[in-house]
Amino acid sequence: MSEYNISDNSSIENIEFTKTLQNDNIDTINYSEVKDPKFVKLRYYGITVKVYWREQLIIMKHIPNDLNQDTEALRQLAHKLSKINHQNILKFLGASIVISPKSSEKMDDIT
Repeated sequence: MSEYNISDNSSIENIEFTKTLQNDNIDTINYSEVKDPKFVKLRYYGITVKVYWREQLIIMKHIPNDLNQDTEALRQLAHKLSKINHQNILKFLGASIVISPKSSEKMDDIT
């Protein structure tokens, strides 16, 4: 997986995108709180993993940086997903933007 460095433009864009999500009242998940990732599925649009977050088992979708260049479309999607509340649809809990090498390395360790 790609590494991020705070001096990279991509990292600055990630921070700005995170602030945009927070301004839209979309929760953000601190990636350092995500534990024990287990691989579920790999598709061209990302990696799906099961993880524990705050002692709760959740599904997390990792979208590669080259696929998330259209931040406005991602913001709109996150906003729409956050409004869905149906018993047959997984609840959207929030977004986590990888902005540090340490966080990025966690995705490489998925078993």
